[in-house]
Amino acid sequence: MILTVADWLGGADNIQASKAFPSTQSTPVYNFNKDITGWTFESTNQSLVIDQLKWNKYTGEPNFSDSIVIGSFPSTPSSIQPEVLDALTGLVKLTLPADMYTGSLMPNGRVDVVLAILSMKWTQDDGNSDGQRWLVVQSWDPQTTPGDPKEEPDFIPLGV
Repeated sequence: MILTVADWLGGADNIQASKAFPSTQSTPVYNFNKDITGWTFESTNQSLVIDQLKWNKYTGEPNFSDSIVIGSFPSTPSSIQPEVLDALTGLVKLTLPADMYTGSLMPNGRVDVVLAILSMKWTQDDGNSDGQRWLVVQSWDPQTTPGDPKEEPDFIPLGV
């Protein structure tokens, strides 16, 4: 079975994508546009490896339409919790930590690309739950060991 990135993630509309160095930390703000008093949050980290990645030359956004998931690294629970800025309006700040992926990367950034993913799940006070994922395309920089991420000891190849 061949999995596209959208298949793995459960749909392309369920993800926020960006590009960064592994050492970069960012703090996006998420707006639920409703009262989130009493909600609970949990998150997990996981990294995928895709065979190739193209970029939209007009927007600079990653284009995963021809990308196939070729493997992953173990998913781990995360201690990342959103900081509620305003519960009544549903405004939260989430920290995407540095070093979500710490292995080697290909310097060209177009083949065997690592996608670090933070998945956040929220459960509302009525018991209903939903989630969102933040995907960070990992870009090689001089502090990163150059190499094939598929050669990392904890890489799990996806059998086809």
